[in-house]
Amino acid sequence: MPELPEVETIVRGLRRSMPRTPLSRVRLKQTKKFASRPIASLVGAKLVRITRRGKNILIWFDDGRCLAVHLGMTGQLCWTSPSYRPDRHTHLCLEFTQSDQVLHFRDVRRFGRLKLYPSKARLLAEAAMAKLGPEPLRISLPHFKELLGRRRMIKALLLDQSVIVGFGNIYTDEVLFAARIHPAQPAESLGPLAVARLYRAMKRIFKQAIAAGGSSIRDFRQSDGQLGRFQTSLKVYQRTGKKCLRCRTKIQRLIIAGRSTHICPACQLLDS
Repeated sequence: MPELPEVETIVRGLRRSMPRTPLSRVRLKQTKKFASRPIASLVGAKLVRITRRGKNILIWFDDGRCLAVHLGMTGQLCWTSPSYRPDRHTHLCLEFTQSDQVLHFRDVRRFGRLKLYPSKARLLAEAAMAKLGPEPLRISLPHFKELLGRRRMIKALLLDQSVIVGFGNIYTDEVLFAARIHPAQPAESLGPLAVARLYRAMKRIFKQAIAAGGSSIRDFRQSDGQLGRFQTSLKVYQRTGKKCLRCRTKIQRLIIAGRSTHICPACQLLDS
């Protein structure tokens, strides 16, 4: 599933090619997941901005409405030319007046979500949006320390979108390795130095991943169809059996908090 760096990369790419003309046509597959009538009513509206909240892409129109997109496991949102022929996995096409840009939403496994909100207030009132935690790139160190004062394993805590948004398996493993913290370590047991290391690692790795266009492990593509590049910089994720780049110990794969987890057993000791 795309995580914060991948979603942020898509948002920035979409902004660069955003048409300023009215929406002229909506092509949406008739499926149970995506109600066609509300989205089709966007014809005539102008796209004014594209933002991100957690792993959600928010497409705003000049009449105040917002099309919220969650990519799910395999979702892709990209600009294409009018001559591009969408395949059977393309669920939405937005065409704009006098524009050579068409916005396509493609999702092979269909775990993605599309929903049109009539206003910002309605969007923020949605339960799934209202319970989202703070953004990792904006949170202060004191606030971050407060979040970690809980009796849960640190990996489980970071993966909880109501605590802090944007983390998934890839960046949880990478950030914890960079901070030399075992994923099963109780969050409340982390001392001030460990919390500060984790905070700095989170900021640094998310920024580096965004700069590299995200990680293309399986299906992720940027808004122009290009692959991300950060997967070549991963230190532990999916490197089971390979030598740690820091100490040469073999990377191990564990199941922690019900999730596949990659660690260096020498660099990430579990403190009792």
